[in-house]
Amino acid sequence: MYDGHDRRSKRVMKKCIDTDAARKTRQQDAVTLRRQTRDEQLLKKRREMANEIDSTENDQREIRIEDLSLYIEKCKSDSRQDNYDGTLQIRKLLSVNNEPPIDEVINMDAIPLLTHFLTRIQEPKLQLEACWALSNIASGTSEHAYAVMLSRTPSHLVTILREFPLYQAALVEQTVLALGNLAGDTHECRDFLLEIHALPALLDLIVHPDVAPITRKNAVWTCSN
Repeated sequence: MYDGHDRRSKRVMKKCIDTDAARKTRQQDAVTLRRQTRDEQLLKKRREMANEIDSTENDQREIRIEDLSLYIEKCKSDSRQDNYDGTLQIRKLLSVNNEPPIDEVINMDAIPLLTHFLTRIQEPKLQLEACWALSNIASGTSEHAYAVMLSRTPSHLVTILREFPLYQAALVEQTVLALGNLAGDTHECRDFLLEIHALPALLDLIVHPDVAPITRKNAVWTCSN
């Protein structure tokens, strides 16, 4: 009698274990699929914005990873033009479709420089390039996104959404994409963004009557993350 009971108990236990393992597998598959979908959407958006903005740039100089240290020095310069040029060149390095040099940029301590440029409210073009570069860093691995989260970048992004006029459409849109990048990475990133009240800022943008349709669409996508 006890042998039969033991066998039934083992079968029930095995079924529970198998069910739990299957549930965890489904959850992991869902996370993987969600990240793949997010990465595909971000790559498409990155290409669209790169084609649109770079087509208006007159700077045709070759951007090379070997010159990264020079770009960093420009970001540290007292010259506003150097700051913009260095940030633009770093952003272009990070906008390549295959294997952008995210680790190299992080190892050169670019994130604090780029984060500081988000506060330069009198220089929206510089803010745009810095925001774009940080968004591209966050679109890498979870470790890359975490490096951005450790900076003050998320708080500055929320501030931009709250305070900037909608005529800075490119900056607002890139800010939304950067937040979406971070929110879609891990639940820790998402929870932190909720703590700093990113969601109300996004919702205000969505319901604003004058916001561009593409920006509203991207804000909805970011909220879904």
